[in-house]
Amino acid sequence: MIFDQVIISVNSVIAFIFGSIVGYTRNRSNRPAGIRTQALICSGASLITGLSITLGPNYGAPNADPTRLMAQIVTGIGFLGGGVIVKNHDRLKGVTTASMIWFTAGIGMLLGSSYYLPAMVALVLIILVEIIAKVEFRLGLKAKPYLLIINKDQVKLVGGIKKFLPREYRLKLINDKKISFYFSSSKQKNMGLIDYLNKQKVVYSLIRQSSLKESSDVFNEYA
Repeated sequence: MIFDQVIISVNSVIAFIFGSIVGYTRNRSNRPAGIRTQALICSGASLITGLSITLGPNYGAPNADPTRLMAQIVTGIGFLGGGVIVKNHDRLKGVTTASMIWFTAGIGMLLGSSYYLPAMVALVLIILVEIIAKVEFRLGLKAKPYLLIINKDQVKLVGGIKKFLPREYRLKLINDKKISFYFSSSKQKNMGLIDYLNKQKVVYSLIRQSSLKESSDVFNEYA
C-alpha cells in the first residue's frame, strides 16, 4: 500500500508539471485556462485515476472495477468544459478551451495510470496545436466578421476597394451619409485594405464584429 501511495504521489507531481506546461502555452498565447487551471486539472485527474486503480485491491476487493472513479473524471470535466463555452448570438466561444481542458484531463489520467510515453506524446500534440494556432493567425486563415463604414460622398475615392474585399460581402446603406461593407476576413488580410483606404485619405471605421446581430446594432447606432 505504501508503494502505491508513492507511485500516486509521484505521478501527481509529474501531472502537475505537465499541466503547468500546457497552461504556460495558453498564457503565452493570451488564452484563458492558464497555468493554475491546467496544472490542477491534470494533477487532479492523475490523483483520482491512481486512487481508482489501487483502492479496490488495497481494501480487500480485488475484483472491484478500477475504472469506476476514472469514469467520473470524464463526467466532471464535461461539466467544467461546458462552463467555458459561451454562445454569443450566432457564434460559439470557448470550444477550443473546453477541448484543451478535456485533453489535459486525459493526460492526467494517463499519468495516473503510469502510461508515461502516451502522456508525453499527448503533451507534444498539445504544444503542436498551439504552434498551429500561431501559424493560422500569421497567415490570416482564421476569418472574423468585420464591418467597414465610410462616408457616402467618398465612395468615388474607393472605386478599387472590391479587390481588397473577399468575394462575398454585404453592402448596405446606413443613411444618406454613410454606407457599410460587412464581410469575413482576418487582421492580416485587412492590412492591404487599410493601406488602400489611408492612401486614398478616406475617413472610415473598421470594426470587428462577433455576430451578424452585432452588426445590426451598429447599423442602428450610426443610422
